[in-house]
Amino acid sequence: MQEENLDSAIESLLNVEKQMRLAGDVAGTKKAVLDIVELCYKARAWKTLNDQIVLLSKRRGQLKQAVTAMVQKAMQYIDDTPDLEARIELIKTLNNVSAGKIYVEIERARLIKKLAKIKEEQGLIAEAADLMQEIAVETFGAMAKTEKIAFILEQVRLCLDRQDYVRAQILSRKISPRVFDADASKEKKKPKEGDNIVQEAPADIPSLLELKRIYYELMIRYHSHNNDYLEICRSYKAIYDIPSVKEDPAQWIPVLRKICWYLVLAPHDPMQSSLLNSTLEDKNLSELANFRFMLKQLVTMEVIHWASLWETYKDEFENEKNLLGGSLGPKAAEDLKLRIIEHNILVVSKYYSRITLKRLSELLCLSLQEAEKHLSDMVVSKALVAKIDRPMGIVCFQRAKDSNDILNSWAMNLEKLLDLVEKSCHQIHKETMIHKAHNKPSLLFLPTDIPQRLCAPPAMRFTVTKASEGYVRPAEPTPAGSLTLDWIGRYPTHRGLVDSLHIFEHGKEPAKVIREALAKALVPYYPLAGRIVQPEGCDPRVECTGEGIWFVEASADCSLADVNHLERPLMLAHEDLVPYTELETSPADTIMMIQVTEFACGGFVVGLRFNHASADGMGSAQFIYAVGELARGLPEPTVKPVWDRDSYPNPKVKPAPLPDLPKLALEYSELNFPAHYINQLKNQYLEHANGRWCSTFDIIIAKVWQCRTRAVYSDPDVNIRMCFFASTRHILKVNKGYYGNSIFPVKVSTTSGKIMSSPVVEIVDLIKKAKDQMAVDVLKWANDEFESDPFSMTFNYETIYVSDWTKLGFSEVDYGWGIPMYCGPFTNNDYIASCILLKAPAPFQGTRLIARCVSSEHADAFSEQLNRFD
Repeated sequence: MQEENLDSAIESLLNVEKQMRLAGDVAGTKKAVLDIVELCYKARAWKTLNDQIVLLSKRRGQLKQAVTAMVQKAMQYIDDTPDLEARIELIKTLNNVSAGKIYVEIERARLIKKLAKIKEEQGLIAEAADLMQEIAVETFGAMAKTEKIAFILEQVRLCLDRQDYVRAQILSRKISPRVFDADASKEKKKPKEGDNIVQEAPADIPSLLELKRIYYELMIRYHSHNNDYLEICRSYKAIYDIPSVKEDPAQWIPVLRKICWYLVLAPHDPMQSSLLNSTLEDKNLSELANFRFMLKQLVTMEVIHWASLWETYKDEFENEKNLLGGSLGPKAAEDLKLRIIEHNILVVSKYYSRITLKRLSELLCLSLQEAEKHLSDMVVSKALVAKIDRPMGIVCFQRAKDSNDILNSWAMNLEKLLDLVEKSCHQIHKETMIHKAHNKPSLLFLPTDIPQRLCAPPAMRFTVTKASEGYVRPAEPTPAGSLTLDWIGRYPTHRGLVDSLHIFEHGKEPAKVIREALAKALVPYYPLAGRIVQPEGCDPRVECTGEGIWFVEASADCSLADVNHLERPLMLAHEDLVPYTELETSPADTIMMIQVTEFACGGFVVGLRFNHASADGMGSAQFIYAVGELARGLPEPTVKPVWDRDSYPNPKVKPAPLPDLPKLALEYSELNFPAHYINQLKNQYLEHANGRWCSTFDIIIAKVWQCRTRAVYSDPDVNIRMCFFASTRHILKVNKGYYGNSIFPVKVSTTSGKIMSSPVVEIVDLIKKAKDQMAVDVLKWANDEFESDPFSMTFNYETIYVSDWTKLGFSEVDYGWGIPMYCGPFTNNDYIASCILLKAPAPFQGTRLIARCVSSEHADAFSEQLNRFD
C-alpha cells in the first residue's frame, strides 16, 4: 500500500474511532483501533505503527479495552519486525504506552522480559537485570501462578549472572518452596461472574515441577557462592524428590551422589544429622555402595582415617566435575578433611572424659598444634564442650555443672521421697473432703432437676489392679531419624506431662481394642513412638526410635457409680488411674503414656499423659481422635497428620528465665454453669455491644475474674493479671493435619478497682480487645519483631491463668461405644492460680469450671460472689 493511501485510510479510520469512542461503543472503538494497527503492519510501516500506537493511547477519553486490545495485537508483531532496531523500538513504544496502566500490567511485564532477553543476548547483563527488577509481578492478581514464578526466577538468574547475590536472595524469597508442592487437583475453581479472572500462562512457560527444578538449581548457585553445603544438599534433595527425576536412574544417580557429598561436607548439626539418617534409609542408595559406606562411617562412632578415606574416594571426588552440577568447588577437598577431623574429635569426646593432647593428636593423625587448633575451633563454634589444660597437656570433655544442674540432680534424688509425701497428703486431703461432702452443701450452679451422685462412705475401699504394662509399638515399620521441635515445643516450661481422665459409660474389651488401634495410629503418627532428646549444646528434638507408647491395662473392683463417677473428691488415688513407669530416661523425655481401667459396671476410664513439648491440646486430641477412628474400623485417620515443625515460625528471641514458683495454698472447687445462666449473661452482652457476639469462654471468664477479684481484694489499686493461651492455627494458616504446638499467650492487665466496679460486659470487652491484639502480636512474633519473650510468665496470687478444654476435641473421641460422658485434666499445681473450662459431664447441659484460684480464707466469699447475677 502506498504511503498516501495508507495515510488516507488511517485518517478515515481515526474518524470512525473518534465517533465510536465518543459514543461509548466499546466494541466499535476496539475494532477501529485494531484495524489501524493491522493496516500499518500489513504495509510494513513500522514507524507509522509506533506513531499510531502512541497517538491512539493518548486520545482523550480513550477506552481501557481499546488500549488493552491494541497492545496485545501489536505484541504479536514483535517477532515479525525486519531487524533488531525495529524490534527494540516497537517494544519500547508498547512499554511506554503500558507504563502506569494496571489493566495492561501483565503485557508490560512480558514486554520487559523480551527486552531484557535482547539486552542479555547483546552481553548487557547488568542492563537486563535492572530492567527485570523494575517489575514486581507478585502483585499481579491476574497473572498465572506459573508465569509469576518463571518471571521471578528469571530475575534471580540475571542477578546471579551479574554476581549480585544479595538482591538474588531477596528476590528468591518472594517464592515459597511450598508452592511447588501444591496439589493441582485443588486449584481454584472457575471464577464466578465479577471475580478476577486469572489469565492462562503462555505456552513457553514451564510446568510447576520444571519450575521447581529451575528454582533449586538457582538456589544451588546462590548457596555455592557462600559454600553453604547443607543448603546445597537440601536443594539437591528437593530436586531428587521430583517424580520425573526419581523415575529416571540417569537423572537421580548424579543427584543422589551430590546429596551424599554435600552431606559429608556440611558441618555437624541436628539438621545435617537428620538428613544423613534419612538418606541412609533411601533404598536407591544401595545402587551407590561406595557412598552408602561413606555415610555409614559418619553415623558410626568410630575414628575415620583420613588418608585411607581420601585414597578410596579421590577418584569419585574428581569425577564429580563431569557430572550434573559440576565440580564440588575449590575448597571442598579442604573442607572434607576438616569434616573428618571434626567427626573424629566428636568420637573421642564420646569415649573419653579426659585425654592428653598428645594422645588426641595421635588419634587424629595431626600435629599437636593442629589438633589444638581444630579442637578450639569446635569449642568456639559451640559444637563441643571442652577445656584444655595447656601446662599439663590435658583435654577435659566433661561439662562443669552449674547451679541449675546441681539442683536438678538433687531434685531427682528426692523424687521418691516427695512421691511418698504427696501420696500421704492426697490420702489426708481425700478423707477431709469426703467428710466435708457429708456435712456441707455443695456449691451452687448444680441443676436442681438432676440429683447429685452421692459419695461412697469413707469406710469403703476399692482397689485398682494393673494387669499388664508395656510398650505399644507401631504396627508397621516406621521411619527413623531426628525431627526438630517447634519453637514453642522447645520452650523450657513445656517439657512436662499433662495428665487427664476420659470417662466412658460402657465398652467391650476396651483395653484390647484401644491397644490394637494405638499400634495402627502410631504408623502415621510415628514421631510419638519416639523420645525427646537434647544433645549437649543443642536444642531438644524428637528421636524417632519406634520404641512406642507406654500402655497399661487395669481393672477396678467397683463400678463407676461406686466411686461417684470419679467426681471430686476422688475415691481412687491419682496414680491408680494414670500410667507411671520406671523409665531409663526422665519423664520429660517421654512423649505419651496411656492407661485403660475397666470397671465392674462395664464402663472404662482412659488415663492419658502427654508431653506438651510434642503437641498442644488440639494436637494431642487429634491423635487420640485418630485412635478412636481406627478402633471403630476406619482404614486410616480422616485427618492426615503433618509434622511440619520446620516451617513453623522460629524467631530468634530467647526464652525468658524460668520464673520463681511460689507456694500458694489454693482451694479446689468445681462449678457447673447451666446453659440458661450463660445465655442470660450473653444476652446482656448483646445489648451492651449492639448485637456483637461473645463466646461462652469470654463471658464465664469475665464473670469468674470479677468474682475472684471482689472476693480477694479490698484495695482498688492492686495490679492484677489474667492470662490464657489461644490457638494460632487460623492466624498462621498451618496445615490442617499439623499436630504440634500452635498457641500464643493472651494477657490482660488492669487494676483490681477496674474489675470490681465494671459490669461483666465491660470485662468481656477487655478480653476481646486482648484477643484482637493477639492476632497482631502473633504475626510480629513470627516475623521476629519481638525483642523480649512474649511467653514469659509471672506466677503469683495476683495472676490467674485460664485454660479452655471445651473445643480441644477430646469430648468427640469415640472408640466404638459413644463419646465420653466426661473428660478433663488433673489440677494439682499449688503454684498457679488457675481455672479450666470443660464440657460438663452428661446429662448436665452447660459448662463446668474447675477452679483452683483462691486460698481457703477467700473461698466462701468467692462462692458467694458467683451466686450474684449482676
